[in-house]
Amino acid sequence: LLPDAKLVVLLRDPVERALSQIFHARKRGFEVLEPTEAIAAEAERLANADPVSLQKHSYVARSRYLEQLDRYETLFRPAQLLVLQSEALFEQPHWVWNDLQRFLGLQNISLPPLPKANAGEGENKTVDPALRSQLRSVLATTALGVRERYGFGWDWA
Repeated sequence: LLPDAKLVVLLRDPVERALSQIFHARKRGFEVLEPTEAIAAEAERLANADPVSLQKHSYVARSRYLEQLDRYETLFRPAQLLVLQSEALFEQPHWVWNDLQRFLGLQNISLPPLPKANAGEGENKTVDPALRSQLRSVLATTALGVRERYGFGWDWA
């Protein structure tokens, strides 16, 4: 339908994305387990192919960016896909805005006011450091692959 469509992908630190999804699910009542238990239960939940779990409990799976991007990259030419680091959008918005305009072939206009980054309610400060370390280990291949493929990454990678 749209052979010349251009797609923009923002990738967040995959560990922080997974944790944020857990806190969001807990807030919305989709998750009753504590973060460590939720991560431990993910594989079994997804193996049961329950549609709710596939959508709501795929914390680590959704942070495996390369597997997801591989599917897009088989369908779209490289010139149709711009992959950006979401942290850069908030830390260096003018650079990202310029890249985005160039990619979309838009006339250069000033950056409009940006919404504040969704930082949650500070739940991420309560995460057990061992869980964060475990997730960094599990998602290290993703972080390394993003760095190699797209030229950016996260300090822990």
